[in-house]
Amino acid sequence: MDDNLTRPTQGNLAAVRKTEMFSELRNEVGRENMHTFSRTGSGLPPERSHLVGQRLVEPYVSHLQNTGQLSDQHVAGILRGMVKRLGKPALDQQMGNPQQYVSHGFDHSERVAAYTDKIVKAYPEIADKAASKYNVPPATARLLFQVLAHWHDVGYPDLDGRPKATHGLSGASRFDSVADELNRLIVREKGHANEVLSDMRKAIQLHSADVDAGPYPINVKTDRGSLLVSDVDALKKLLHHYSVASRRPHRVSAIEVRGDHADDLKKQIESVLKSQPPGQSASVTADKTRPEYTGRPASLDKGNEVKVGLRYTDQELTKNPFAIIRFADNLDMAADRLSPLQRSPAFRAMYWKLGDHGPIGSALGALGKLDTKNVSDVRTILSGLREAGTAHEPGDIDTSILSNVARQFSPDSIRNLNAGAARQRLIKATVDSILSSPIAEGLSDPERASLRETGYRLNGESIRHFGGCEAIESVDVKRGKVLVTVNGPLYQKLNEVKDPDGIGIGEYQIERTRQAFSSLTINGRRPVVEVVERNPP
Repeated sequence: MDDNLTRPTQGNLAAVRKTEMFSELRNEVGRENMHTFSRTGSGLPPERSHLVGQRLVEPYVSHLQNTGQLSDQHVAGILRGMVKRLGKPALDQQMGNPQQYVSHGFDHSERVAAYTDKIVKAYPEIADKAASKYNVPPATARLLFQVLAHWHDVGYPDLDGRPKATHGLSGASRFDSVADELNRLIVREKGHANEVLSDMRKAIQLHSADVDAGPYPINVKTDRGSLLVSDVDALKKLLHHYSVASRRPHRVSAIEVRGDHADDLKKQIESVLKSQPPGQSASVTADKTRPEYTGRPASLDKGNEVKVGLRYTDQELTKNPFAIIRFADNLDMAADRLSPLQRSPAFRAMYWKLGDHGPIGSALGALGKLDTKNVSDVRTILSGLREAGTAHEPGDIDTSILSNVARQFSPDSIRNLNAGAARQRLIKATVDSILSSPIAEGLSDPERASLRETGYRLNGESIRHFGGCEAIESVDVKRGKVLVTVNGPLYQKLNEVKDPDGIGIGEYQIERTRQAFSSLTINGRRPVVEVVERNPP
């Protein structure tokens, strides 16, 4: 270390604190998994498999600097501990980022943290409300928003094929590991630590429950938040999971039932609770006059047997300021969100071939409308694909890929093929054909293996998520509106292809954001999204 840094002065204390945090982070994740500074601009491609120490520690050092606490060893130690706790979950998120989804690596969380800053600058009353609600200084409220952004997606590596909203449950559990440091920081400022931790945890757990996905009649209230279940059998599995599979005991405090069959369900639930061990009783209420709850599906176990729902709720950010994470998370939709693999020509060809209205995409879409066991209609759909593949002599790359795919579905090979198996075979055939085409020239063996593994997990809907980012250049937050700047010509071209709901591919992410914003208000008004088309020179 530089001799000047071994003797801290007010002038170099920020550098000292950064160095201390870099050291803690490096010890946690390993030197080989971390770059101290970003290598962007160095001529090297961005490396999404590494953490960048400078970006990760910046909010924590800035808090010390902005609050005049750089020389406070106690506060600096607390924040250093927070960085240490974040290290391994952040690395897991970065390394375990599922490439079949729009990127959710830790670099996504860093961008979300930056968006929270933009939101607070446009709407300072959100931070003011957090400060008054939790009895902390406004600067601490802003730091808590940064911490929330850093932790909100750490559950993604735990998906294992389960519904996407499951990452909120897993992330909330991982967030518990930093609770001691946060508690010490907030208690030191005489804030309401228990309320802060509870509300931050709920915000992480529910941040993706921003769309009205499906009905659930039963709401199970626990000491770790509320979970929805679809019926009494699902409730039994939830209670059993809590009794034998959880890392710590969970307490169910109440069960609320809604919908036309609420009274009957209440009786069944009360019968189930009587068979539970002593001390696990809970109150049960029913209201058949109110509609069922709605939420997004998730799962508590890796076998996807304990199915639950995460409740969809409207949020007013001046009342529940930690709902800022739902706002900020949906702003990260520009093209730079895509990882290097996702921006490769081969990967782009995969999601376009599987999702556009060409012969392959149309066949995949038609197969998706069938029952998975259907056999008879599969032959008709694949015969049409085969005819399309033989209609033209292979000339350009696209027709060669189509021809290669079509040849793999001879009449004999599809005789007893059901719709589920046909979909998987068509996806694999398309991916393999693209990887054997000139589009994939120059790829290394590891790159091909990664693209093949990820490509096999794509489907016809992938085009909306990836294609929807392609034309978006930047997103900014102004008071009263969100400005999305797009590459005009590319945006218009992408919108020539429509999804099944009639939404252009270029505007899909923007429309998805508008949909998510329908659950949010700030001072009683919903955020408005405005698209600005830019025509490149």
